[in-house]
Amino acid sequence: MNNSKIIPYLLVLPVSLLSLLFIVGIANGLLQSFGVIPALGLYTPTLKYYQGVFSRPDLLSSIGISLYITLLSSLGAAVLGSIICHQYLFPKRTVAASSLLLWPSKFAKQFSCFAFH
Repeated sequence: MNNSKIIPYLLVLPVSLLSLLFIVGIANGLLQSFGVIPALGLYTPTLKYYQGVFSRPDLLSSIGISLYITLLSSLGAAVLGSIICHQYLFPKRTVAASSLLLWPSKFAKQFSCFAFH
């Protein structure tokens, strides 16, 4: 039998299995969000949980805080990545912001000296 015909299918198999696992997990989470949890004896779908979430008065403030944290962390990662990339591409040039890269190690040294003395 010619093995060259089966090789592409074997190469696609891991991705297919992981995709199937992901889809099953999403479907299970969606079913559970509608209240269908057979292990707990809940078999009928309901919107009760969604109504409970959307009727909370602090929902908008929670979404706002989540978006604020997401924006700050993304912006911080972009700035730090740009500094690291600049230092990697131009190692002989000095950037004032590059001292930020050394700050965690300085802080760790100071903290360890403070904590263990």
